[in-house]
Amino acid sequence: MPFKAIAGETNRIIRVFIQDDSSLSGLTGLVYNSSGLALNYTKEGDSSETTINLVTATEGTYTSSGFVELNSSTLPGVYEIGLPSAVLSTAGTVDLMLQGATDMAPCPIKIEVRGIEELYPDGCIWASEDVSNTGTTVGVDGTIGNPVEDIATAMTLVASTGIRKIKVTSGENSESYISGPSADLEDVDIEGVGNAWILLASSYEVNRVRFSNLKISGYPDDMSNVLFEDCQIDSCYLGSSTLRRCEITASLDLIKGSQIVARDCFSDYSRRTLDFDTPSIPGTGGSTVRLYNYAGNLEIRGMDTVGSDDTLQITGTAELTINSDCLGGTIEYSPGVSIGNNQGSATLTPYSPLSFEGSVANANLTQIMGSSLTQDQGGRLAENFSVLFTNGSALATATLDHLSNVKDRIGAFTGSGINTVLGFFQALLRKDVSIPSDIGGTFDPSTDSLEAIQEAGGITDWTVNEREQIRYRLKMDGDTDAPTDTDLPEVNVVQIEATDATDQLATLIDAPGGGANTVNLSVENDSAAAVEGATLRIIKSGETDIVRTTDVNGEAIAYLDNGTYSVNVTAPGHDGDSFSLVVSGATTPSAYVIDLTITPTQTGPTISTGYAFVHDEDGDGEDGVVCTCRLTDGSGDAGYGRDMAEKTGTSSGGGNISIDGFLRGCVYMCKLGDGDEERIEVPDAPTFQLPEMLRTDS
Repeated sequence: MPFKAIAGETNRIIRVFIQDDSSLSGLTGLVYNSSGLALNYTKEGDSSETTINLVTATEGTYTSSGFVELNSSTLPGVYEIGLPSAVLSTAGTVDLMLQGATDMAPCPIKIEVRGIEELYPDGCIWASEDVSNTGTTVGVDGTIGNPVEDIATAMTLVASTGIRKIKVTSGENSESYISGPSADLEDVDIEGVGNAWILLASSYEVNRVRFSNLKISGYPDDMSNVLFEDCQIDSCYLGSSTLRRCEITASLDLIKGSQIVARDCFSDYSRRTLDFDTPSIPGTGGSTVRLYNYAGNLEIRGMDTVGSDDTLQITGTAELTINSDCLGGTIEYSPGVSIGNNQGSATLTPYSPLSFEGSVANANLTQIMGSSLTQDQGGRLAENFSVLFTNGSALATATLDHLSNVKDRIGAFTGSGINTVLGFFQALLRKDVSIPSDIGGTFDPSTDSLEAIQEAGGITDWTVNEREQIRYRLKMDGDTDAPTDTDLPEVNVVQIEATDATDQLATLIDAPGGGANTVNLSVENDSAAAVEGATLRIIKSGETDIVRTTDVNGEAIAYLDNGTYSVNVTAPGHDGDSFSLVVSGATTPSAYVIDLTITPTQTGPTISTGYAFVHDEDGDGEDGVVCTCRLTDGSGDAGYGRDMAEKTGTSSGGGNISIDGFLRGCVYMCKLGDGDEERIEVPDAPTFQLPEMLRTDS
């Protein structure tokens, strides 16, 4: 059974059993540097093996590449290996082989390394309030089938797996909660399933966290960049955050200096409290709370009790009660928000989101829209403008910073005249513009622009006369007259006809071997006739194994280094043979002669003999293979009655098959052994090659 591991796992020790190769007992006494002992591994997808250089180790203590024997008396043959981290760095199968020591049987080791995405296929760490599990074993704990009991344990798994999402289930008891972490809660997405409830721990911070579909309560020390979506916000300390579609189910105490934006949030008819100043909460400075489209009753407490500048902006259909402990601050409210009781000293201002600085300072909604608006339309548009311009200054600053970064990365343009991005593009494309001084170098649009290069035929290094000479020598000019220039360039040119050039190029492209010497090979039969289509397999053990095929002249070219080669020659209708080839510089050996084996027993103007060469899986001639052919279509000549009886032939020891009595112009289906049939129309010739046929040895 293979070992199991997790991609990226470190400090992993495995134990293996090494057997004595002469018995079933364990081999004892091996150490890391025992003579011949070697450990190699290959990972799925590797093209070569990696050697692990073993070092000494202590039992039970991880040492990278460590090798140590356990108790040779009680556990004979059992050894520990400390796997280097590279062995388990990626998912897949790892095969190791430990071998080579005296009397040692080879010890194969297989490890299945699983990726995090396989262990947590839904991409989440799971936690539940109804379980008792603080395990942190990756791939075992925190799965949907084995959730952990609290957020602290889940965050440990987040750190070890890199998964940034936690799902919390409510279990059977929807009134119980799952506890928060015992450390700062940061950089994670926590989603509830069912009626899940999280209690945030005190004395810790919550930063860069998204909560969704959860009931939230608790008293963290601080909070920043937190998003609550579709949550119930119960009794808790609330810091800088964004709330969307959340229900306020209890009093909220603000962490001083917070910036809070809430959209489409609500409370039931019970009055909820928003307290700007809870003495026990840390923090300094005024808080700003923006409640857009809020519905429900809300009591405001503690504004400006510490001399800070607290602000509340609220739109929607809320009913506000302002407590007497509000000693200052500003409350901006839109139409639709009612002030039920104002006992404090906060400044009440009808919501006017267009009273911002700049050229629109005196604008109003009617001027912007071009017509008057209803009270409801004005309130909604005002809300949207408020969102836009609340962060307008920061947005403008960020935009200017980005533009400055873009300018710096483009380069030091002077930004005037032709030294602009447009000027540079014009110089690149057109030949009739001035050179941008910022560009530097020797670039000249009149000769180096794309327009200039195109007019010059795409090449600027050659003169018009030089290009004319090249076209003339390649017979590409179209003009049969020689160039008139008397000072012709001194170039080494082989002038050949286009058809010859094609043949020569084809020969060069199709001539393998990669050696330094040109070797001209030829094949003829025992009647001194050139053999077309002969196969030459050129072999030099451990170095070369290539195949060439002769052309209509019985010739083939190979490129080989100096040395001695074996050449196996085969051809349909001929007995194959082997020859020795000695290459020393450019070489043209005598023609290789192979015997013609086709001896038709039936001849005549309408009869033809078919032949083929049969080889085994290594390309060598194979005897005893039966070829069967049957007539399927006649030649179309009237006045003939055709016999459809099958014809057969059997390959000889050299792999050749010859079958007589084919009728010229007729169609046959032929096959080798139990292979598939192939169609052949017999040509008007005394002999012909049978079609290519495939078969598998029985």
